[in-house]
Order: sequence, then C-alpha cells, then structure tokens
Amino acid sequence: MKSLLRTSQMIVAAMLLWCSGCQVQWDQLLKVDHTTIDPAPPAVVIQPQFRLLIIEETADRPTLPAEQLSIFTSTTVRDYLDEHCVTLADGSHGYRIVDQDDVANLPAEFQATAKLKREATPWLYCTDGTRGLSAPLPDSVDELLAKIGTYAEGK
Repeated sequence: MKSLLRTSQMIVAAMLLWCSGCQVQWDQLLKVDHTTIDPAPPAVVIQPQFRLLIIEETADRPTLPAEQLSIFTSTTVRDYLDEHCVTLADGSHGYRIVDQDDVANLPAEFQATAKLKREATPWLYCTDGTRGLSAPLPDSVDELLAKIGTYAEGK
C-alpha cells in the first residue's frame, strides 16, 4: 500500500513540475543507465585462433635459469600447445620457438608478430585471435602455462 501511495505522489509531483514548465533532467533523477546493448553481438568463436611465438637467442640458453630453460624442452608445454593451438595452413600446430636470427623463415602467420618490438630475448608473444600478449618469457613452465592459459582457453 505504501509503494502505491509513493508512486501516486511521484506521478502527481511529476505532473505539477511538467505543468509548471520545469525542465527536469529525468535521466539524473531516475538514474538511467545509458549503456547500449549491441543488437548484433559478435558471433561466438567456434575455433579459437590461439597462436604462440617465442623468440630467443639460442646462444644465450646456457645463461638462462634452469627453470626458464626447462620451458624449451618441456613435454608438458609441447602437449599443451599441441592441444590448444590452432592448426596452420601447412597442417602444423600454431606455435613456434625460434632464434631471433631465423624469424624470416617463420610461416606467414607469424611474420607480422615477429616484427613487433621486443625488449630482450627470450620473448613471448601469444594471441587468441582478438587479444594479444607481448612479454618477457616467464621464469618457469608453470608461470608460462598460467600466463597463456587465458588466451588458450578463452578465459
């Protein structure tokens, strides 16, 4: 009953204000959310376009910490990338680990990425087709998998 009375009072007050010519900012009074909803949201990505590229200087491998060095030889990393990376035009998995002197030999899908600025080696690039990551290579296998997981699994 109180809510009906309150609603009636608000309507009467609004009518009085309107009749008196008062210009009320209704969106401020009623706290209107001006966010618009996209009438045609983007299509759901059926096959994520997860790709990963690590550019390194192979001559520097002996100077890398053991945990970081294990990224290059880890079967856990390879299995994860085999499972999650997109298949490239040549039928291979969409990840590469290359020496910075060999980037010209990368498949076409990686050429633009290889030209991006990097501050050091080893350097990690990955994308899910809509977002990208460019960062120093993490310090361990677990850190790498945690960092790329959001791109690989669309989280």
